[in-house]
Amino acid sequence: MQDHEFDELLRLGAARPSAAATAAATELAERTRAHADAPLVNSRPVKQRPWSRRLVLAGGVLAGVAVLSAGASVAAYQMSIPPFQSLPPGLQRVDSPIPLD
Repeated sequence: MQDHEFDELLRLGAARPSAAATAAATELAERTRAHADAPLVNSRPVKQRPWSRRLVLAGGVLAGVAVLSAGASVAAYQMSIPPFQSLPPGLQRVDSPIPLD
């Protein structure tokens, strides 16, 4: 069976709406089109309070500062661990590192 044959079978087997259902759907569409530009009942724009914008902005800034300072303190801690510690010129480590496999 080819695709076009299958499409034809599906088209023939599709349910046909009755004349009453078609008329009711047409009437409903015409009525809703007539009222499409009418304002909605109890519709008004939601006003955002001016202080809430500032609060959200301040929260975002504080979160960014916290993340940056946490990252800086972790980096400082990692640099204080001996393998990453710098040595003054002329000195070297006496212990050899343990090889890991």
